[in-house]
Amino acid sequence: MESVIPQRLQPNISLARAGDAGRNWPSCCMLRTGWRQAWAWPPAEQLGSDMPHEYAQSITCSDMHSAAYSDQESVATGGKMGLADWFQSFCANTQVQDGGTISTRYRAITRRLNTDFWNTTSDTAHSIYVGSYGRNTAIQGFSDLDMVFQLPYSLYEQYNAYVGNGQSALLQSVKSSIEKTYSTTSIRADGQVILVPFTDGITFEVVPAFINKGDSFTFPDANAGGAWRVTNPKPEIEAIRTRNLACNNNLVPLCRIMRSWKRKWDVPVGGLLIDTLAYQFIENYDYKDKSYLYYDFMSRDFFKWMSDQDENQEFWRAPGSSQHVYGKGLFQYKAKRCYNISLEAIAHETSKPKQEWSAKQKWRDVFGSEFPN
Repeated sequence: MESVIPQRLQPNISLARAGDAGRNWPSCCMLRTGWRQAWAWPPAEQLGSDMPHEYAQSITCSDMHSAAYSDQESVATGGKMGLADWFQSFCANTQVQDGGTISTRYRAITRRLNTDFWNTTSDTAHSIYVGSYGRNTAIQGFSDLDMVFQLPYSLYEQYNAYVGNGQSALLQSVKSSIEKTYSTTSIRADGQVILVPFTDGITFEVVPAFINKGDSFTFPDANAGGAWRVTNPKPEIEAIRTRNLACNNNLVPLCRIMRSWKRKWDVPVGGLLIDTLAYQFIENYDYKDKSYLYYDFMSRDFFKWMSDQDENQEFWRAPGSSQHVYGKGLFQYKAKRCYNISLEAIAHETSKPKQEWSAKQKWRDVFGSEFPN
């Protein structure tokens, strides 16, 4: 678990700021100004708020940018594979490829718990995705899927009255319920969650919890004799969603590609901290509303921004909830190294003649094999 456990498009074209006019673009990519294009999209309400989670996931990262780029910029480049295509493909490669398995498991667990604790067979009520998957920032190959299941308050009163570790007893009760559906799975209670592992490498981490005023949750911690703790994932999910829309849907892809960096470089940083840092960085970033054509700059500048973070800082404030997100180690040195590699990659991109292969190899050094070769 992370350090905080928690609930048809017509592009408007505007010109990028003049400060970028001096960048050396291949002539086939240049518009009349020689500047990159910026894209602005309709608000979320125009996309429909009742989309299933999995469809919303796929539409918020690469599809919008892909539509923008393929409709206009690809024409300008004569269809030639270029920088924007590289990052568009990279973002598509990081996207979770599920096919419905995750939703099926989530609904099965939810139905089972609703049957036993709420006397209903609903497969959606009382559950929410949380963690990276809930914030829509998980990437292909992720291993832990967090979900919160809300229990009736009467159970809190029951287990809070236990003389010794009612929290552990509550976790065992929820574990026994899930075992009725997944009887051959090695389910276990682990401190604050129920772990439900599957053979494809994904483990569902089920957090049984009680809703509080203000929509936060109280959940059990069976460690050290037992205690009740509070988490507040819903504002975090909403904060990421809102800022992602305000930034032309660039925040979520940034969070995802930085998970690829974390995986490639074995960076000691949790998923929520990545999202927190990206959330803070992009708020005032000059190119936050641009297309894939700016993702080399965005990567470079985010690495520099991360490398400048205070090494003595112990925690950051999570988006929306302001809960403390603690560091797991120093990430600044590896961010600085990748900032320097990104400078080399951009130098290859802008050289005459353009050294595309060398540039891509440098980006692969940073992000790994998900970046196109």
